[in-house]
Amino acid sequence: MSDEIFHSPDITGLPPKSLMPKSVHKLYDAREAAYGRWADFEADHAELTASNWEAAYAAKDEAAGREAVANGADPLSVPSALAQARDERPRVVGALRALVAEVVKADNALKQAVRLELGTIGSAIQQRVSEAADAYIAAQQVADSARGEYGAALLLRSWHANWAKLTLYTDYQEHADAEPMTASEGPAVDPYGKPLRGAAEVNAIDSSYGRLPTFKAVTIRSATNGQVLELTGRHAESHAAAHVKAGHAEYVDPGAEKQ
Repeated sequence: MSDEIFHSPDITGLPPKSLMPKSVHKLYDAREAAYGRWADFEADHAELTASNWEAAYAAKDEAAGREAVANGADPLSVPSALAQARDERPRVVGALRALVAEVVKADNALKQAVRLELGTIGSAIQQRVSEAADAYIAAQQVADSARGEYGAALLLRSWHANWAKLTLYTDYQEHADAEPMTASEGPAVDPYGKPLRGAAEVNAIDSSYGRLPTFKAVTIRSATNGQVLELTGRHAESHAAAHVKAGHAEYVDPGAEKQ
């Protein structure tokens, strides 16, 4: 026996009923009702429509036989679950086929009605699209403005990181908005180079600042002319060490120097 009746009826996916004209509502409801009747009946008789129904009911009979013997009763006096299932199953199958046919019929009627109302439905859909587009544009404008303000705030963070961690005493220029940049002064992107936005962009930029090293400014005095020099940046310590090792300079405490 074919098992197509045990699968969910193939109904047409359609937009929400709210987008349909009233002339279609009754057919929409009729299809949903037909599908509901099929689903309820199928759920109520799930054991009989299972692929292993015969083995399952045979197992029930075996269990009943063991219980009868344990109780000192005649196992053949116990009603057979398998026999009852075999008796009932054809009627269940017939009912399911009829219910599936009702769903298919209701679905076809609804599809035909929808095709006749595509003009009206299209207008309702366009209205929904227009409203969503207006909301999207407005939200994007707000988001773009906020992102620009965030980028401007990052310029302050960049200046502070230059002075406090990198000993790069750069000039700061005020901006009302700016493109957000990572600590390396590049845009935040994913591993494939796609620009990040929103929380992902903020997290990536925060992480980039967390990876910044901290450099110390080093002050040395020239052994040749006594000039005091402050070395800054990534290589300040190694350059100062090289000068001192070569005897060209000595370390000094910049706070002890007279201005």
